[in-house]
Order: sequence, then structure tokens, then C-alpha cells
Amino acid sequence: MTSPTPTAVEVAVIGAGPAGLTAALVLGRQKRTVVLIDSGQPRNSPATEMHMYLGLDGRPPGELRSVGMDEVAGHPNVEIVHSTVTGLEVTDADTPIRLSTSDGGSFLAERLLVTAGVRDDVSGIPGVAERFGQGVFHCPFCHGHEVDGRRLAVLTDDPENPAQPGLQAVYLATHFSRDVTLLTNGHPVPEEIHETLARNGIVLDHRPVTEVTGTDGALTVCAGGEDLTFGAVFHTPREQSRHSVLGLEIDTEGAHILVDWQQRTSDPRVFAAGDCARRRDDPVPLAFVARAVAAGQAAALWIDQDLFRVRAGLG
Repeated sequence: MTSPTPTAVEVAVIGAGPAGLTAALVLGRQKRTVVLIDSGQPRNSPATEMHMYLGLDGRPPGELRSVGMDEVAGHPNVEIVHSTVTGLEVTDADTPIRLSTSDGGSFLAERLLVTAGVRDDVSGIPGVAERFGQGVFHCPFCHGHEVDGRRLAVLTDDPENPAQPGLQAVYLATHFSRDVTLLTNGHPVPEEIHETLARNGIVLDHRPVTEVTGTDGALTVCAGGEDLTFGAVFHTPREQSRHSVLGLEIDTEGAHILVDWQQRTSDPRVFAAGDCARRRDDPVPLAFVARAVAAGQAAALWIDQDLFRVRAGLG
């Protein structure tokens, strides 16, 4: 059986989240030939609401995705492929980037934009994965307003960054609740933040957590054999890469592709945007819908300018 003849495009975009859809829309409007490949597994699919995105605050994240897909599909020069990238070859500058998909598709692209997001590892504590985005939340900016006044817990399962949960607990106590418990799950809390925790009324519970049950507004956390009830639990999971491109520079956590102000990676033909990307000058990764949209727009603009300069012979 012969392999299919690859479809040549100017730009291949991996991932149809807010960044990828925005980039495909911008490039489509500029009459670039684009393939947008998406596996249908958006990072924020567990959440029932998205926040801090003007015009759609509190609306289901699937609504933005659905509208975006329709808008992108209105450009005949953009092909949307509902599949998974199974092969990716990024070689020398004179060779097109080759992609293959699980449905047998094959593409050659002059530029590549990776917007595949990251995967949240919520497998450590039973019950967290089932409630992630629905009672168990990762971000006070995204969900703190909705749980204002509730009894809150911050649950850690990451001994590699022991101070972060403590600081998150203090943030919640100063913004949304005077009843906040830090569940350390047996992990140490740095001595230098103990005074800060006490000053802000944070209850420290060092007992191991074995399970989270219940529903949003009435969650039960089993700590050391005792059931504790909370209105919401905040838990920042470890992030894992959802798509690796060999040879690209990544951050020390190994989950984010490092990019410059043009969203360009260490390979000048490859760009990245959205949750999978991290600006080199960002002290921490920032994952917000609005930021992903802006990054996708910026990446598309600079990809278009790259291609424009090549076509116009501008070097």
C-alpha cells in the first residue's frame, strides 16, 4: 500500500484551543493555506465556566470553541482535521516540516505553530480528577470570585514546590475567605512562611489526604481518617507536555516550549502559543484564555510576515 501524497500548506497548526483557533482565523483572513489539526481534547473541558474573557465571562468554554470552529471553517483555505498528530519531522531549513495524523493524513508545511496546550496531572489523589474544574479548582483568578465566602482548602501533592500552596492559601484568605485550610498531604511547608500563614489565619493540616468526595459547594476531604467539609478545594496540578517537538528549547519544568516576543521558538520556522508556550522573560507560566488568544494572534501575525518576506524576496 502506497503512502498518501502529502498535502502542501503554508502553515500547520497543532491544537484548536483559543490560541490555535485565533491563529487559524488570522491566517485564514490573510489567505494563507493552513491545516488545523485537533484531537478534540481541550485542557479546559472539565470546567463548566470560563472567566476573565471579556464578553464571555461565565460561559462554557465549549461555546468559545464551537463559535471559533465555525468562524475558522468559513475560510476555504483553512482545512480542519479532527485527528491526532502521530508523526512530526522538523529537519533542516530547506526541507518542509512533515506531519502525519492518526487518520492517515500527511502534510508538508513551511511553518509550524504548536498550540497543543499541556496536560494537568491530577492522578495523585483519588477523587480529584473527577472533580477538577467542578469543585476542585486550580486558579483563584479564574474561580475565586465564584467561591467567595465559602470555607476553602488548598491541597498540595507536589513536594517539589512546597511554598506555592502556602502562598495560594494566603492569597485566598486575603481576597475571598477568612476560613482557609492548607492541607499539606504530609509534605513539608517552608519555615519562612509559617508566620505569614499564622498571621493570615491559615489552618495547617499535615495529615495525608486519601480521598476527595462530594460535589461543588460541599466537598469532603478525608485527611488522616477524618472527613473535612469544604465549599471548594484549590489544587495546582503538575503540568505535563502534550506535544513534544524534538530539538526545541523548553523550560526547566519540561512542560513548556520557550518562545520570544514573536512567539518564535528556538527553531525559527516553529512557533508556539497558548498554555504549551512560555515567554523567556516570564517568571512563571501564565495560562489564561485571553492571553492564549493574544498569543495566537501574535504568532499568526509574525508567521504571516515571515511568509510575506519570503514571497516578496525581502530576505
